[in-house]
Amino acid sequence: MMKQSIQVGTMELNSRIIMPPVATYQSTEDGKVTDTMLDYYGKRAKSGNLGMIITEHSYIMKQGKAKAKQLSISSDDDIDGLRKLTDVIHQSGTKAMAQLNHAGSAAPSRS
Repeated sequence: MMKQSIQVGTMELNSRIIMPPVATYQSTEDGKVTDTMLDYYGKRAKSGNLGMIITEHSYIMKQGKAKAKQLSISSDDDIDGLRKLTDVIHQSGTKAMAQLNHAGSAAPSRS
């Protein structure tokens, strides 16, 4: 099958294949991007087969964190790591999208 690009609104994807979010739990305990995570997403983007990668569920506030080592998008301190993650995905022309998450009633209770 030949790889086909697709136009979605004003964005063009170089392939119609989109990688859905997969919870890898490869971040640090406090949700920071790690080299392991960069390698994981980088390898998938470098395959050249994906038009977009939707990164794993990322908590938007600490009270909504679902599990240890879940990726954080809850603080300005996360920006540098998230920028590195986006850059690794973009290097191969793959688009990146974040899956935002709040675990709601499934979030671990705090004492």
